[in-house]
Amino acid sequence: MSLPGTSEESELAVTFFGAPLTSPRIVELVIANSGRRDITAAMFHDAQPLRFDFGVPVCTILDATTTPAGSIRPMFDTAGWAVAGNNGWGDAWVDVVPSLLSRGQEVVMTVLVEGDEKPVKLASFPLVDVTPVSEPSGERSRALAETIGRMPIYLGPFRIR
Repeated sequence: MSLPGTSEESELAVTFFGAPLTSPRIVELVIANSGRRDITAAMFHDAQPLRFDFGVPVCTILDATTTPAGSIRPMFDTAGWAVAGNNGWGDAWVDVVPSLLSRGQEVVMTVLVEGDEKPVKLASFPLVDVTPVSEPSGERSRALAETIGRMPIYLGPFRIR
């Protein structure tokens, strides 16, 4: 690849603490509470964390944001990572420690990983009275909108659709 206006070849190299990454990727994981009530720290059975398995070594969490504004950002535990092993980066998982996930809250975690694309799996789900839903954000609401869009709607004696 050459830079605009030059004939020189350039190469992008990604390193992590000096170790070159051969297959770096950025993964964005969305954790959302789309339920009708808050999920409190007390709802994490035996104070166990949520664990997300990335299937490849996790180098670092680049960013984590939460919406709506003012909601509490959960803490992520990476203390168990074997940073000295795995060529200088961590294990393949990230833990979300027990914390408040408010109704309607969405947490977006941006993670640098090393390795081929693999699906992120929910490896540990210790939440009491909560059912996990693993699908792209907005997929259920999109499917509902499509279903409703095909249904005729009546308002009084007038047909709208």
